[in-house]
Amino acid sequence: PSNERAENLYNTAMIYRDQGLYLDALKTFEQSLKIDEELNNLSRKAESLNNIGLIYLDEGNYPVALKRFEEASKIADKNDDKKKKAQYINNIGLTYLNQAKYADAWKNCNKALKIFEEIENSEGIADSQYKLGLTYLEQKSYVEALKIHEDALNTLTQSGSGKIPLAKVLKSNIKLIKSKI
Repeated sequence: PSNERAENLYNTAMIYRDQGLYLDALKTFEQSLKIDEELNNLSRKAESLNNIGLIYLDEGNYPVALKRFEEASKIADKNDDKKKKAQYINNIGLTYLNQAKYADAWKNCNKALKIFEEIENSEGIADSQYKLGLTYLEQKSYVEALKIHEDALNTLTQSGSGKIPLAKVLKSNIKLIKSKI
């Protein structure tokens, strides 16, 4: 098994995932994962686990999604990759959010937010704030949801990232929330 083969499999799996061919993506991510384990390529192993988790999240298989995100987070922690660790923790929070487990969702997204603040990653900060805002929105706490969505949009705007897709989502949500207050 070679690094090149694992990388090709990983990239193919990403294409399958983007096309919505989840079964093919899962199978191919698993093949890449197996090679990366043999080669001890921990960072791509974590990325594969995260992407497998995202597929299971999309499919509504929350226990498997959580397991994969947690595995990815442990690897990122071992690699001292704070940015990836925070991304994976955010995905754990999103999984809890999709299950209406708001306290767990909030706890994980807030943990990710603290890491992103520590490493001064504006897009990560905004993404965590957005997910925290969703926990409030889902519970119909509109004032809190509005404030944190506005904070997230301000974070993006001040960092010069006001044009990324998340900014558009935030603007749309802010308009929705204001209509409910």
